[in-house]
Amino acid sequence: MVDDKLLSLVEKAIGQNISYTDNHGNARVFCPFCHHHKTSLEINLDPDSGITKKGHDRIQSFHCWVCGTRGFHLIELFKRLRCSPVLMTQLSQHLESVGYVQTLDHAVKRMNDDLFVEEDVPVVLPPEFVPYHKFDSLPEADQFKLFSFLQSRKISLFDIVKHNIGYCNVGEYENRVVIPSYDSTNQLNYWVARSMGYSKLKYVNPNSSKDVIIFEDMIDWRYPVVLVEGVFDAISTRFNSTPILGHELQPSLLMKLSLHHPDVFVCLDNDAWSYSFAIARTCLNYGCRVKMVSLPEKDPNDLGFDATWECIEAAPYIDFEQLIEMQMEA
Repeated sequence: MVDDKLLSLVEKAIGQNISYTDNHGNARVFCPFCHHHKTSLEINLDPDSGITKKGHDRIQSFHCWVCGTRGFHLIELFKRLRCSPVLMTQLSQHLESVGYVQTLDHAVKRMNDDLFVEEDVPVVLPPEFVPYHKFDSLPEADQFKLFSFLQSRKISLFDIVKHNIGYCNVGEYENRVVIPSYDSTNQLNYWVARSMGYSKLKYVNPNSSKDVIIFEDMIDWRYPVVLVEGVFDAISTRFNSTPILGHELQPSLLMKLSLHHPDVFVCLDNDAWSYSFAIARTCLNYGCRVKMVSLPEKDPNDLGFDATWECIEAAPYIDFEQLIEMQMEA
């Protein structure tokens, strides 16, 4: 059964009229993230599918079958759509009124953590960030530890300078290497802080949108683009490589693919093969020629530059039929 009030709120959020839902309360709409020409985004609008005060462990989910955008609650969908605080409040209050644990206070809390990002949140480097040209000002013990770590990740002095890699030896990001990313106008758009020792959080990211293209300033869309998983993989691959920092393509990257249609080399870790299939399918849908690159070791950073590019050059271009065959064999 569809909740009419919930339906009205979702229509306002996505800017579309929803005229049909199936027997399970699932609606199909045009995806506002990848703008595919078919109704590829499925949203569950059944009020009985949420997490209720009675403890039913069921969820209101959304999933685009083209770009892979997905989530487990309508609060998350509204957050990704950058809905106004008024609409967010209306959704939270309605969910609470019909028996959801998702209260207004919890929704407000999510607005302030890394799951909810306002559009105008600026990206700034940590205040303790020490750039590469000031490494000699660090204590000798920190210098030794820093360069030993970078050497173990096959990061050269050239890579350090090229990517403006820095280090934090004090403060919130103590004992972390910081890798900045810049957009096509050379403005900081993201950064990743990697722990050099044991830490519950190996990677820490800024409280800003992940809908960016990492290392965009180094991408030439006229040439093949290499999609890898992490920043060290992209640094090791060197040429026209961007890390997706996960297993899904962000809308900003999808927009570039739809505009330029570059060849795409999908080069994720060998333990993420199922995600590689989904990404390859998406790129084919956007009219790109695609290679699925199989690596003998875990990731490009482990394998190194020369061996990774040997794998890329040896990989054949595939079409939809070959992709399905590869999935069946896998």
